[in-house]
Amino acid sequence: MSETIAEFGCEVCCAPSAEAVWRDRATVFAHGTDVVDDSHFMVSTRRCRTCGQHFASIFTEFIDWKNGDDAQYLTLLPVTPPEADALAAGTLTPFRLGTLGAGRRYLNHDRPSGGPSRVYWRTGPFMVVEGH
Repeated sequence: MSETIAEFGCEVCCAPSAEAVWRDRATVFAHGTDVVDDSHFMVSTRRCRTCGQHFASIFTEFIDWKNGDDAQYLTLLPVTPPEADALAAGTLTPFRLGTLGAGRRYLNHDRPSGGPSRVYWRTGPFMVVEGH
């Protein structure tokens, strides 16, 4: 049985091309509230400047002590206004955000150690872990 995907955002923040959204992210998204601001793990709220859609931004970095090629991962997950408010207020923990991926299309940018960067749309639950 296929997963039903909820509709979020507009043709700017949820464009068919993940690469276009990633390329234009600085102008597409307005920064909201910093929830976690550590050097290797950052979580914040964002909003589309065009349609007002809320997003959770999750950045994780893993230090490559041997080769200095740190792996970095960023997810932009569309969230409802109440979810964005709960995240900013601390009643929705960053580690629960991954469960919201079920039935939602979200943007991933992966840059693994030793590998090429990849930008893509994904759906389904995911794990949120702190970097180190």
